[in-house]
Amino acid sequence: MKKLIIAVAAIFVSVAAFAQGGIVAGYTASQMSLKDEIKNIGMNVKSAPNFHVGFAYNQPLVLGFAIQPEILYANKGTTYGIAGTDVVGRMSYIEVPVQLQWGIDLIALKPYIFAEPFVGYAISGKLDVKGIVNTAKDFDINDLDSRLEYGFSVGAGVMLLGHIQASFKYFWNFDQCGFGDYMKNVQTALSDSKGFSGLSLSAAIFF
Repeated sequence: MKKLIIAVAAIFVSVAAFAQGGIVAGYTASQMSLKDEIKNIGMNVKSAPNFHVGFAYNQPLVLGFAIQPEILYANKGTTYGIAGTDVVGRMSYIEVPVQLQWGIDLIALKPYIFAEPFVGYAISGKLDVKGIVNTAKDFDINDLDSRLEYGFSVGAGVMLLGHIQASFKYFWNFDQCGFGDYMKNVQTALSDSKGFSGLSLSAAIFF
């Protein structure tokens, strides 16, 4: 038993020696869907540009697998347009995604694919109205129906020289996102939506 414990500990230490912490940042484009009857009256929805930044930890496993948990400050949002006026709604989250990666190590680079569940907690929100009159308004985060977000991502990336990472992913939020009373009419129109979805591009440096 003692030999087994020592062997397991040695494997753990040797694997942990290859683990790396790093900084990750990137661009996010997200949007929400509209009901068909709302589209028929001329309202449309477009993606809104956002960003994310935070810390990542890459832990190699076996057989080409690796796990990469992250802690991010992540913005997500969407643009609603009607009658020449755009309303941009943005939410800011503390988000924790966990990537399970699989790739082929080609020495100088390692291309990989991944699946990634994530959870997050809303910390702030803002509405920007752009049209004849431009306004911006922060709203009370406590007015939201729920501050919890959760979802799933799939994507691909490449690790260069073991320290530089570039990746892209498509994500789906499964939560019912809302903007509280500040966008009640739009929220009613979005009641069939399951939250944000979109594309995210990231770059990371590991030390």
